[in-house]
Amino acid sequence: MTYQTFPGEGPGHSDSISKLKALGFPGRMDGLSYLDIGCNEGFFCFEAKKRGAAVSVGVDTYAPYIDNARERGQRYNLDVDFRVGDIFDVEGQFDYILVASVLHYIKEPILFFRKVFSLLNPNGTLLLEVGVTDNDRDLTRVFRDDTDYVYPSLKFLAKNWLRDFDVNLFGESVPQVGDPVNRKVFHCHKIQSVYLAPPSASALSAISQVEGQRIDADQYFLPAVPRSLARVPEQQKEIFKAGDKFDGDVVLAFKSIAHDRSIVNYVVDVLNEAVRFQGGSKHTFVEGRIVPFISEQLSARLKPSEGFRVFRMATCDAEGSIQIGQTGAIDVQNTADVRADIEKFGAQAWAERYLLQNRTPNRALFERITKQKAYWLGPIDVPVADLIPMSGPGRKYHEDQAEWDRRADQIAKAVNSPDDIPPSIAFVRDEEDGSRKLVLADGAHRHEAFSRRGFKTMPVLLWFDNEALYMSYQARIAA
Repeated sequence: MTYQTFPGEGPGHSDSISKLKALGFPGRMDGLSYLDIGCNEGFFCFEAKKRGAAVSVGVDTYAPYIDNARERGQRYNLDVDFRVGDIFDVEGQFDYILVASVLHYIKEPILFFRKVFSLLNPNGTLLLEVGVTDNDRDLTRVFRDDTDYVYPSLKFLAKNWLRDFDVNLFGESVPQVGDPVNRKVFHCHKIQSVYLAPPSASALSAISQVEGQRIDADQYFLPAVPRSLARVPEQQKEIFKAGDKFDGDVVLAFKSIAHDRSIVNYVVDVLNEAVRFQGGSKHTFVEGRIVPFISEQLSARLKPSEGFRVFRMATCDAEGSIQIGQTGAIDVQNTADVRADIEKFGAQAWAERYLLQNRTPNRALFERITKQKAYWLGPIDVPVADLIPMSGPGRKYHEDQAEWDRRADQIAKAVNSPDDIPPSIAFVRDEEDGSRKLVLADGAHRHEAFSRRGFKTMPVLLWFDNEALYMSYQARIAA
């Protein structure tokens, strides 16, 4: 019996056909390149070729597997490049790389994933199937039959072995007979997320917890004037003059030169180079008062095809007014829409999409719920008085009072009931006195708006990272 299952040949040990869906294997791969590390007898390599891949490469250290794969390739009349070897024998770059049922055999996973990273195209996808433990240990030694292997926890995998990638949990894999640890599927990218944000608490609170490198756009625009201007570009000389005229006020200085396209293009060029200089960072934050004035031009330079994903946290309209909020955000949903989405796709999928794509993204919470096992309840109606916001004036994530009032009043005027907008997201926090509180991880402005409107309850999606606590609350709600 073969390990993989091939059509017309009877079942193998692995349900390869069902695994296509579990892996999120692309429906079409026209003109793209594909690499399978630990390809076995080539099932997924053949599927890539059938789906239009221009290049399909399969690598395995076990020569008999490769011999069988080559024989099948001739029989199927599919041109697949099968090689005996390991990942360190491969060169080039690929649009899709599959690493399935392999990681527990790898002795140096950090070096392994560094090599994978180098082989992945800037806008490529790593499809990773791996056994992960559901305990608090970073690594767990487990015997599978008479051989011991080491399996990582979800958190350790994401934070250590996959630290160079943007990691997204896709779902559970197909159960495998004899597996001591359940397998999960991840879609990983080497995309560099770039946030363009003004120095406003409402824009920056969403990203304040995310680790990354920060670029002070105002300082790049108006650095200290050097003693000699001989080699300074003409555009920068004009910026220095504007800075001197307006006593270092970068906004007034920028507005005074904004009519000169060559100077604006120069500023965008400088910041574009700065972002690319930070290319080793998953997250780069371009912050400053001038950002809204150049966010459109800069985001156009940072193309997805080059591996960039840009979040514009503010823009500037034709009259020069700054508009806070991510452009290209998802449409605002009401709670009924959210319930329908959750029923269809699941709470995790909705929460990831909402936190990443709403008008004020909460990337920090997105990172948390995708880096560990999450359990969800709701949306349910929770008394407004029972919820503790984390952000706002004087709170853990401080926001200027004027901006706080503006946002809360804007929401309060726009809703007739709490169900008119999406639910907030809350988690359970253990207090020192032994009690438990519901803390708002996302939705502080909605909470304030509902308080001002006198609403008694608000819809909340409860998030847990502990299964026992989740089961306890599930039982309480059912009762």
